[in-house]
Amino acid sequence: MNPSIRTKCFFEIEIQGDQKLGSIQFELYDDIVPRTCANFAELCRGYNSLSYKNTSFHRIVSGYWCQGGDVTKFNGSGGRSIYGESFEHENYNLRHTGPGILSMCSETENISNSKFNLTFRKLETVNGKYVVFGKVIAGLSNIYKIEEFGTKTGKPFKTIIISNCGILSRHK
Repeated sequence: MNPSIRTKCFFEIEIQGDQKLGSIQFELYDDIVPRTCANFAELCRGYNSLSYKNTSFHRIVSGYWCQGGDVTKFNGSGGRSIYGESFEHENYNLRHTGPGILSMCSETENISNSKFNLTFRKLETVNGKYVVFGKVIAGLSNIYKIEEFGTKTGKPFKTIIISNCGILSRHK
C-alpha cells in the first residue's frame, strides 16, 4: 500500500433542516482500487451534475452500517457512476475490519454505481461481497451520530444528509 497517492475527501453531515452533526474525513485506497476511488472522489467533487451533496443516508442499520450515495433518485433506488450507469468491481482485497470502513453497495453481483456503505463495526460477513475502498481518518465519532437515527430495519427515523462534500487532497 502506498499512502502517498491516496485521495482524501470529506462529508459535512446534518439532520435535514435541523442541525449540523459534524464532518467526516476519508482516506481512499487509490493504490488498490483506483477506479472505485476515482468514482467516489469525483462524486464528492461533483461530476456532470452528479454529486453526493444534498443526498441522504437512505438506510441506517443500527449496529451494522449506513448506506448513502443515491445521486439520481435520492431514495436508495437509483444511483449512477462516473463511468455510466454502473461499473464492475475491481477486487475484494480489503476487508471490513472495523468501524468507519467505506465500501460500495452492490446493485447486482459484481456491479456498483454511486451508492456506498459506511460501517459502524467490523463486518466479516460482507467481506468478498462489497469492494472496500476507504476508511474514516477524522470524525469517526460523527458516524455514531448517524447511527443514532438508525433502526434494525434500516429505515432512518430522521433524514440525515450530506450537506457538503469535496476533495481535501488528491495525489497523483
